[in-house]
Amino acid sequence: MSHGDRVTAIPEGFEVIAVSEGAPYAAIADEARKFYAVQFHPEVVHTKRGTDMIATSCSKSAASPVIGA
Repeated sequence: MSHGDRVTAIPEGFEVIAVSEGAPYAAIADEARKFYAVQFHPEVVHTKRGTDMIATSCSKSAASPVIGA
């Protein structure tokens, strides 16, 4: 994913819960199924603690009984 990538449509059942100047779908949610998504770049230098976010996400995913199985 690069800064030029963008979401152009959202799946059925989702609603937009946040927008930004460059991202009309910055965050979406399907409250009925408790699914949430955000579009941002934790790897860029101006994201505070971005490296920590990536590390936490990776370690929690690896520990998941579904993903880590």
